[in-house]
Parts: sequence; structure tokens; C-alpha cells
Amino acid sequence: RVIYLVRDPRDVVVSHFHQITKRAENPFVFKSISSFLCDEIIGFNRIIYYYNLWFNNKNIPKEFLLVKYEDLISNGVYELKRISEFLCLDISSEKIRFIYKASTANKMRDKELKGELRSSNFFGNEKDHLKVRKASIGSYKEELSKSDIVYCNTKLRELNKYFNYVK
Repeated sequence: RVIYLVRDPRDVVVSHFHQITKRAENPFVFKSISSFLCDEIIGFNRIIYYYNLWFNNKNIPKEFLLVKYEDLISNGVYELKRISEFLCLDISSEKIRFIYKASTANKMRDKELKGELRSSNFFGNEKDHLKVRKASIGSYKEELSKSDIVYCNTKLRELNKYFNYVK
């Protein structure tokens, strides 16, 4: 069984930029987020390629469940219930609601700042250095230039419509 969690590739690329430039022991250096975005090896193309690769191979596992980050944010209790059913777990709706409320981005961020997240290195208190950074939908609009967004939207046409991120 495979649970494949996806997120809008434009948000992914921004998050990935912060991950490799601020939350790494040996951070990458780019002139700008724009130069990272256009990098042929680790930039935006990589995300599109990876999503399409999974789409093309989603029938290989016995069972495949697509979960979208945006759905977890907007309707998390339902999505967690769907995941638990996919895994054949018998978890009450009450317990799922408890788990969801206990795992909000704000609570996770607070735990990170207190050093309570296991297997998470600490790279500083600045928001862009945190693993639990913004945890929002569409924040790429705040961090990418208009030309970067046009670039991403053009490349996004190469993403399989199955993921429903193509506008």
C-alpha cells in the first residue's frame, strides 16, 4: 500500500528552497529563489517529473491513495479518517479529531522551538529556518515574483491532470 502525499508544486518548490538553503548542515547557495526555481536538476522541473513518475507507476502497488496537503488543511479530520480506513485501522472519529487538533502547525512549530520534535535538527528560531515554517496553502504567492509564478504556471502544464493542480 502506498499513500502518496502531494502539495501544490509551487508551494513545494518554495518550501524545498528554504529546506536546502536554510535547514541543512551543508546548505546550497543560490543567487535567488528564482535561480533555484529554474535549476534544471533540483528546481521546479524536478517536482513535476517526480509527481508524473508516481502517476505513471501508481498501479504498481496493490493499493494507492492520493492525499493532498490542501485537503488535509481544509478538511483534515475527513482526510485522516480516509487514511485510517485505507490502512484498515479502527480509529474512532473522536480519536481522529483529537489527533488532528493535537497536530496543528502552530502546535508542531511550538514543539520545534522547544526542541521537542524528535529527529529534527534545529537550525535557528527564524521562521524560514524552521521545519514547520508557514504550513499554509498558496504561500508561494508571497515569496515568488510574478515572473516566477508565470514560469511555474507554464511548467505546471506538464503535470498530469490527475493531480488537479493545472489551472
